[in-house]
Amino acid sequence: MSRSDVKDTTKVEVLEAVVGKLRADIAYFNESTCFLSVHPEPPKNAQHNLHATVSPVSGRYVGPALDGGGAATVMYEGACMVTLFNHMKLDRVAHGVSMLTSQDRGLLVLQQAVLASLAAAQLYDDSGQPLLTQELYPINDSDPRFESVTSKGDVQMMFGLDFNWNVSAAPVVDPF
Repeated sequence: MSRSDVKDTTKVEVLEAVVGKLRADIAYFNESTCFLSVHPEPPKNAQHNLHATVSPVSGRYVGPALDGGGAATVMYEGACMVTLFNHMKLDRVAHGVSMLTSQDRGLLVLQQAVLASLAAAQLYDDSGQPLLTQELYPINDSDPRFESVTSKGDVQMMFGLDFNWNVSAAPVVDPF
């Protein structure tokens, strides 16, 4: 898809669309279990044992463009980090097999579901206009981690998201 075929958008709209796609595609995720977060951490007072966060990651500004109407657009090649958190006791011998492979909540099983949802997916606004200049693409993932004191494990996945960032309607921020 060419850069001119997509809606000029904002990073907020794109990240919210990633969260919405995960909630729509993975039955367990809802407003309480999948959300946008500045830090990839579940809330301290979490009522659920399984969470996903979507966090912005650094990107690259390709260059400014004018769309002919005077509205400034910056072509942006960015990424987001999807972090899956699981809170469960390890199996009896503490190998963590169930943390990784449990069919209803194992980190590797959930990672596959996230890949199925986001890899090669286009994101759309509420009116059906595409937001990305190319489909979401997986970049890398982390080693699964486990904290024995809290019985919490996590794995992170980074996805590339390229879009035309509309900066013409940016609000003027008054810090006072």
